[in-house]
Amino acid sequence: MFKTIMLVIGVIILGVAGLFGLQMLGFASFSFFAPKMAEVQNEVFHNTQAYTDGMANDLGDLKIQYEMAPDQGRKDSIRAIIRQRFASYDKSKLPSELRDFYFSL
Repeated sequence: MFKTIMLVIGVIILGVAGLFGLQMLGFASFSFFAPKMAEVQNEVFHNTQAYTDGMANDLGDLKIQYEMAPDQGRKDSIRAIIRQRFASYDKSKLPSELRDFYFSL
């Protein structure tokens, strides 16, 4: 009887240890693959038509604000916003008039 109880307890302990080990393997796997998956998702997002259209619309709105700015100080602040926001954006995806505007700043 005592052997049976010890055997059941041993099996339970081994089972819990096995589950713990599998959980740790899952964490290790996640920590390895999660950054790679996030990078791919980010790259896919930045290549979508919605993102490209949104950036073009954003630059178009900023262009209007820039052209309607009453003084040079306001124009300088809008120029700084445009440069910062579009620093890492592929300008070849912009329509030609917006691309020309960006490079004229």
